[in-house]
Amino acid sequence: MNTMLKIKTAVVLTALALTFTTAGAHRKPRPVRTPRTHVVAPRRVAKPVVSNTLSCNERLAMVQARIQRKGYITAKQYAKMTCMPFATAQSELEAFAFRRGADIKAVNKNGRRIYVRG
Repeated sequence: MNTMLKIKTAVVLTALALTFTTAGAHRKPRPVRTPRTHVVAPRRVAKPVVSNTLSCNERLAMVQARIQRKGYITAKQYAKMTCMPFATAQSELEAFAFRRGADIKAVNKNGRRIYVRG
């Protein structure tokens, strides 16, 4: 009887051991932690401030000379000439087109807004 008790105990312990090892196999593995690195962003270089010393009348004369030379001017070209932002250059060209004595007319050509001699 003593041997039978030992066999039963061994069978139960083996069954329990197999149950616990297979139950542990279904767990998800823990993710490996990667060390965090500190990223240093590069500093932004400040753009130099361009002082626009030309007066409005001088810029108008520049536009009229360009139109006389090339036949037309776009807002992008004017922005490049005067070192202005595109939106500012566009609004100033529109203002020149609405002036009576400026002799400039705004025209839509091929989906672009160009300014010609009026």
